[in-house]
Amino acid sequence: RQMCIRDREYTGLNFPEILISNWQNTPDKSSYEVELAQQNLLSIKEDEVLVKSEYRPKIGISTRYTRYDLNENLGGLLLEGQYDARFESVVEEFKQNFKRRHEMGASCVVMVEGEIVLDVWGGVCPGSKEPWLRDTVCTVFSSTKGATAICAHLLKDRNLLDFEAPVKKYWPEFAKNGKETALVKMALDHSIGVPHYREPVPKGGFYDYEYMVRRTEDEDAFWEPGTRNGYHAISMAWIVGEIVNRAGSKRLGKLFNEEVADFLEADFSIGDAERTTGRVSAVALADAEDAWLSSKFMKAAGKKDLSPTLSLIHISEPTRPY
Repeated sequence: RQMCIRDREYTGLNFPEILISNWQNTPDKSSYEVELAQQNLLSIKEDEVLVKSEYRPKIGISTRYTRYDLNENLGGLLLEGQYDARFESVVEEFKQNFKRRHEMGASCVVMVEGEIVLDVWGGVCPGSKEPWLRDTVCTVFSSTKGATAICAHLLKDRNLLDFEAPVKKYWPEFAKNGKETALVKMALDHSIGVPHYREPVPKGGFYDYEYMVRRTEDEDAFWEPGTRNGYHAISMAWIVGEIVNRAGSKRLGKLFNEEVADFLEADFSIGDAERTTGRVSAVALADAEDAWLSSKFMKAAGKKDLSPTLSLIHISEPTRPY
């Protein structure tokens, strides 16, 4: 894998910053190798740049710290794990989620300077009531937008995607119905103007990638691209996803799974069910609190024929990001 790595000071902690690049196409890669090698951050073998293993996250609580074990039964819900003594208050709040906040199953991991200092889990999976284990995973909803953006930046770093370029450079079919002037960067900051779909999506439509790409192409812009922002809660998946697909000749999920998650040994995947077979927990809906139900957002969302996503357009103040 063409990888290089450098250190960066960040909020007082010394984190390794991973830069994924098209190393073989770097004009002056030899001097770059020497610079990084002098910092003792990588080793060079034949035609590869290899990240030194000590910069990978270490599994398990470091022996440098006082380590405590968590093994507690709360009314039939078993909580397990290990943690550094400095994070005992975090563990106590984790317990409170089950005692007072009706938590059913959860995990919590904290890392400092590449080392895990807290790793706790427990409870049960909603629906199946199977124990929530250390490797149980669940849907992370819009946290996937971060993973999606990483893929776009990965292609930018390889000079395969220009954030200042029109979307039509990579995806000509998108440039119609008021979206002709859209730039790639607008897809990443929620100003591109397609936050939702006016007509209902048929049952199973969200699982049909090609269908949703066509729907995105055909949708009229809700505003002139770049003149305001509105949260693209659902549509970002196909807008950024198809830009990445066109620019990198690989579907976004495959790109992320193979070139980001696999390299980082991250238990995070997009669209590959085989990676998580038998480990995925269902999601239990929480009871809505009065403060939430009476919020400006929910009042707007309750209007007839107005979805929550569309209501964001009506209640947010216009901005002009560019």
